[in-house]
Amino acid sequence: MIGKWFRRKKEIKTPESEDSQAINEPEIKLEPEKVDLTNTESRLSYITHLYDEIRDAKQQCEDAKFEYGQATSYLKDIQLIDNAEPEERKVLREIAQGIHDLNKERNRIQKQKYKITDGQRQALDTHEDRIDGDLQRIKESEDYLIKVKNDLRQLTSEKNMLLNDENEIIQKQGLLRVLTKSVAIISIAMLALIITVYYCFKVDIVYPFLGLIAFIFISLVFIVLESRKNRIDMAMTQQKCNRAITLLNRVKIKYVNTFHVIEAIVNRYSVRNGMELDFVYSQYRKAKAEWNRQQESTKVLAKYNQVLVHELQKLGVKDREIWFYQAEALVDDREMVEVRHRLNTQRQSMRQRLDYNADVMEKCLNEMEKIREKNQQYREDVENILKEKL
Repeated sequence: MIGKWFRRKKEIKTPESEDSQAINEPEIKLEPEKVDLTNTESRLSYITHLYDEIRDAKQQCEDAKFEYGQATSYLKDIQLIDNAEPEERKVLREIAQGIHDLNKERNRIQKQKYKITDGQRQALDTHEDRIDGDLQRIKESEDYLIKVKNDLRQLTSEKNMLLNDENEIIQKQGLLRVLTKSVAIISIAMLALIITVYYCFKVDIVYPFLGLIAFIFISLVFIVLESRKNRIDMAMTQQKCNRAITLLNRVKIKYVNTFHVIEAIVNRYSVRNGMELDFVYSQYRKAKAEWNRQQESTKVLAKYNQVLVHELQKLGVKDREIWFYQAEALVDDREMVEVRHRLNTQRQSMRQRLDYNADVMEKCLNEMEKIREKNQQYREDVENILKEKL
């Protein structure tokens, strides 16, 4: 966790490294769900769904708070270093310069054969004990994200299709109203014509009258049957549409949380995706086999590190070991500015993640409370599910 905010160097200015950060948080808005609470199965399923979303959002909030606290702690350490006395800062610069020069020389040798940046190497050094797990997680998350995207497209298409079906049914019902008015007008006109012919010419109007009655009866039967069919189709279509919206909201939440998992890993290792991380890690393992043979400067570097820890301890710095991998920031003020900027950016990202999941949790809690307030049976259903889950 330490190095993901302290690992990037000046190579972030190159086009390739800029591409590795070209990952933007998706704007996902949840749509209101329509659930038939009078149906026991639908109601219990919906309450369970709300509980699951609250639980998942709470876990996401706790993770975001933890990482936000770490970033804040690192920023406080930087402030302590910035406020150090000139003599103390001078000692820090000299020690850090020695560490930086040793690392620079070793890195120069190491980079001759292997395609791996300083930032990636520092991140892998820091997180070597968790890289296998992160590599597995990002591969699984990327595969899952593809499935989620396909589900989003499919569910969105299904929802739009159902909405189009609703519009078509509404149009059909409108045509039936027009047809009803037309039949009424035609019937009145024909009746008036039959009566006029009868009084003017004294002819037999029984058959015309029966024909008019048959026309009206057939028209009404057709209109009634079609109207009933439209009502049935509309009810079924709305039920399917509500179901599609419910599934769509669930998939959207999964999409956002899976995206954040991938974002955290690619930012941690300065890569663009799992494939690049796999390649970089393979390069790192090959290079490390050679680096292990280059230990002539290890003792000197260890001594520098001990002195650096001692000096930082006198300043009250809490996380001292991280500066082994970011010695340049103690030498170059511009690099320290970049470190501070990355920490502030990370805190903002965690704040957005926290706000998003807090909003999800609040909406689910409000929805559950609304259900509880409807009647006693709904209240008991909510309490029973909470007892079962807790």
